[in-house]
Amino acid sequence: MKNNCLNCNEPLSGKFCSFCGQISSVKRIELIQLIKDLPHAIFHVDSGIFYNFKQLVLRPSMAIYDYLIGKRKPFFHPVTYLALALIFNYSAVKITGLHYYDQEELKTMSEKQASVILAYDESQWWFLEHTYQYMLLAISLSTLFLFIFLKLMKHNFNLAETIIIVMFTIAQGPIFQTLIYFSFGWISS
Repeated sequence: MKNNCLNCNEPLSGKFCSFCGQISSVKRIELIQLIKDLPHAIFHVDSGIFYNFKQLVLRPSMAIYDYLIGKRKPFFHPVTYLALALIFNYSAVKITGLHYYDQEELKTMSEKQASVILAYDESQWWFLEHTYQYMLLAISLSTLFLFIFLKLMKHNFNLAETIIIVMFTIAQGPIFQTLIYFSFGWISS
């Protein structure tokens, strides 16, 4: 029996699918492979970012499942996707100069109210400046929780696959925030 490509379901005859170009020996994601893929994921940018975004909005669970079972060719690597989402988010806030207050509105408030709003704005900027550290913690804790939860639910995802699920899921938040920041940044200018 001939194997079919996990990405496009065409019959395989060599090292790569003759139809879509995906490697024919796609295996289950393992932690060591995930670590080895990091340099490629960070330094090679493909055109799949819009495909990821669309798929993760329209069919999130199936898109992640497709990636995990081997349909990886059209997808942007989850590490790169998350890194770019965070970079876009950070850039959007810096470019728009977004703040959580309006200078004119502050003049109409009491000194105490204005100081609370300015302190909140400062804390949000601090959080933004430390997003990468927070994301590492969030990915680690989310992965641990989800891995245990999936095992209890009798799902057979390994640790690397769980990390992929978490990274794809977490990346959507900063992308939507970026769209919101640009909207509010341009409106308030």
